[in-house]
Amino acid sequence: MAHDLEISNVKEHVVYVKKYFRNHHLALAKYRNVGLKRSAEDLFARLEPITDALDSIQQQRSSIADAVAAWKLLESKFLPIIHERALKHKFQTRYDQAITLPHILAYLLHPQYQGSSLSSQERDKALEYANLKTHTLCQL
Repeated sequence: MAHDLEISNVKEHVVYVKKYFRNHHLALAKYRNVGLKRSAEDLFARLEPITDALDSIQQQRSSIADAVAAWKLLESKFLPIIHERALKHKFQTRYDQAITLPHILAYLLHPQYQGSSLSSQERDKALEYANLKTHTLCQL
């Protein structure tokens, strides 16, 4: 049955191409460069949101709230394109190092952002932090 479904001369062409790649290192190098190009494109797709975030944070009048907004935008762009669990964990670790409760509170209180992309858990923690800090200040 399989022989009935074959396209004539295809097997011969496949064998010829395979032998050519085996015997000609330049063609093999070009074939490997296709994989390298694909890897470079994947890396570019991963790094582009990071460069955009860095550009927005490094502006002249950037604030803490702008930094949180950049991280949130990076989170929304970066996490969907990565599928490896280890990379997601690394991102979350960096996020937790960079964004602390005072940062989240600044983002929540900023008139432009007003905590727009915060999770409810982040919002609650920031409000608890604000309550703790203002309560301490009011006792003085």
